[in-house]
Amino acid sequence: MTQRFYLLAASQVTANVGFVLYTMAVTSYIKENTGSTALASMINDELTCTDP
Repeated sequence: MTQRFYLLAASQVTANVGFVLYTMAVTSYIKENTGSTALASMINDELTCTDP
């Protein structure tokens, strides 16, 4: 394995961790401000949707 591979893997892990933290923050914000767990759970589906 080359150094380029490790840099790519590290950047992918960092991006994934960042996305998870962002998703948690948005979900918590929606839950706290609306009080709706249903709406908060739909946010995760919208953020991870891969359809164009």
